[in-house]
Amino acid sequence: MCKIVKVKPISSRSGWLLCNFANGEKRFVNIQPFMVGVMENLKNPAIFNDVYIDHIAGTIAWPDNLKLDPAVLYDHGIRIKNIRNLGEMIEQHVNKDRSSSIILVPVIKEQIK
Repeated sequence: MCKIVKVKPISSRSGWLLCNFANGEKRFVNIQPFMVGVMENLKNPAIFNDVYIDHIAGTIAWPDNLKLDPAVLYDHGIRIKNIRNLGEMIEQHVNKDRSSSIILVPVIKEQIK
Protein backbone atom coordinates (compact mmCIF):
# COMPACT_ATOMS: atom_id res chain seq x y z
CA MET A 1 0.00 0.00 0.00
CA CYS A 2 1.25 3.48 -0.84
CA LYS A 3 0.60 5.86 2.04
CA ILE A 4 -0.24 9.51 1.60
CA VAL A 5 2.15 11.84 3.43
CA LYS A 6 0.84 15.26 2.38
CA VAL A 7 -2.39 16.64 0.93
CA LYS A 8 -3.50 19.99 -0.44
CA PRO A 9 -6.99 20.90 -1.68
CA ILE A 10 -6.92 22.59 -5.09
CA SER A 11 -8.86 25.79 -4.51
CA SER A 12 -9.55 26.44 -8.19
CA ARG A 13 -10.93 22.92 -8.82
CA SER A 14 -13.81 21.65 -6.69
CA GLY A 15 -13.24 18.11 -5.43
CA TRP A 16 -9.57 17.94 -6.47
CA LEU A 17 -6.62 17.24 -4.19
CA LEU A 18 -2.88 17.21 -4.68
CA CYS A 19 -1.63 14.13 -2.82
CA ASN A 20 2.01 13.35 -2.05
CA PHE A 21 2.61 9.63 -1.65
CA ALA A 22 5.30 7.91 0.42
CA ASN A 23 7.00 6.65 -2.76
CA GLY A 24 7.73 10.27 -3.74
CA GLU A 25 5.01 10.61 -6.38
CA LYS A 26 2.60 13.53 -6.46
CA ARG A 27 -0.80 12.99 -8.02
CA PHE A 28 -3.86 15.13 -8.67
CA VAL A 29 -6.92 13.23 -7.50
CA ASN A 30 -10.54 14.04 -8.30
CA ILE A 31 -12.63 12.67 -5.45
CA GLN A 32 -15.97 13.94 -6.77
CA PRO A 33 -17.02 10.41 -7.83
CA PHE A 34 -16.64 9.33 -4.19
CA MET A 35 -18.83 12.14 -2.81
CA VAL A 36 -21.93 10.02 -2.30
CA GLY A 37 -23.64 8.63 0.75
CA VAL A 38 -21.71 9.48 3.94
CA MET A 39 -19.09 11.27 1.82
CA GLU A 40 -21.65 13.65 0.30
CA ASN A 41 -20.85 16.27 2.97
CA LEU A 42 -17.52 16.79 1.18
CA LYS A 43 -19.38 18.70 -1.52
CA ASN A 44 -19.39 21.57 0.97
CA PRO A 45 -16.09 23.45 0.33
CA ALA A 46 -15.68 24.35 4.01
CA ILE A 47 -15.79 20.67 4.98
CA PHE A 48 -13.76 19.53 1.95
CA ASN A 49 -10.95 21.96 2.79
CA ASP A 50 -10.65 20.46 6.30
CA VAL A 51 -8.82 17.47 4.78
CA TYR A 52 -5.84 16.23 6.79
CA ILE A 53 -3.47 13.27 6.94
CA ASP A 54 -4.37 10.38 9.23
CA HIS A 55 -0.80 9.20 9.83
CA ILE A 56 -1.90 5.94 11.44
CA ALA A 57 -4.04 4.94 8.44
CA GLY A 58 -1.64 6.53 5.94
CA THR A 59 -4.42 8.28 4.09
CA ILE A 60 -6.45 11.46 3.90
CA ALA A 61 -9.29 12.08 6.29
CA TRP A 62 -11.90 14.62 7.28
CA PRO A 63 -13.75 15.28 10.53
CA ASP A 64 -16.30 12.60 11.45
CA ASN A 65 -13.70 9.93 10.57
CA LEU A 66 -14.29 10.13 6.82
CA LYS A 67 -11.41 8.42 4.99
CA LEU A 68 -10.56 7.15 1.54
CA ASP A 69 -8.37 4.19 0.69
CA PRO A 70 -4.92 5.48 -0.37
CA ALA A 71 -4.56 2.70 -2.97
CA VAL A 72 -7.77 3.84 -4.67
CA LEU A 73 -6.59 7.46 -4.61
CA TYR A 74 -3.23 6.42 -6.05
CA ASP A 75 -4.87 4.42 -8.85
CA HIS A 76 -7.31 7.24 -9.70
CA GLY A 77 -4.72 9.99 -9.45
CA ILE A 78 -3.04 11.72 -12.36
CA ARG A 79 0.73 11.81 -12.06
CA ILE A 80 2.24 15.28 -11.89
CA LYS A 81 4.83 14.15 -14.44
CA ASN A 82 2.05 13.43 -16.95
CA ILE A 83 0.43 16.80 -16.30
CA ARG A 84 3.76 18.59 -16.58
CA ASN A 85 4.38 16.91 -19.95
CA LEU A 86 0.91 17.85 -21.13
CA GLY A 87 1.44 21.42 -19.95
CA GLU A 88 4.69 21.66 -21.90
CA MET A 89 3.00 20.36 -25.04
CA ILE A 90 0.17 22.86 -24.66
CA GLU A 91 2.59 25.69 -24.01
CA GLN A 92 4.52 24.82 -27.18
CA HIS A 93 1.26 24.86 -29.12
CA VAL A 94 0.25 28.21 -27.61
CA ASN A 95 3.66 29.68 -28.44
CA LYS A 96 3.24 28.56 -32.09
CA ASP A 97 -0.32 29.86 -32.37
CA ARG A 98 -0.65 33.10 -30.38
CA SER A 99 -4.36 33.26 -31.14
CA SER A 100 -5.00 30.26 -28.85
CA SER A 101 -6.64 31.09 -25.57
CA ILE A 102 -5.68 28.25 -23.27
CA ILE A 103 -5.82 28.89 -19.53
CA LEU A 104 -4.71 25.42 -18.45
CA VAL A 105 -0.97 26.14 -18.48
CA PRO A 106 -0.95 28.76 -15.68
CA VAL A 107 -3.21 26.58 -13.52
CA ILE A 108 -0.88 23.59 -13.92
CA LYS A 109 2.25 25.64 -13.27
CA GLU A 110 0.80 27.15 -10.09
CA GLN A 111 -0.13 23.80 -8.58
CA ILE A 112 3.10 21.92 -9.29
CA LYS A 113 5.52 24.47 -7.82
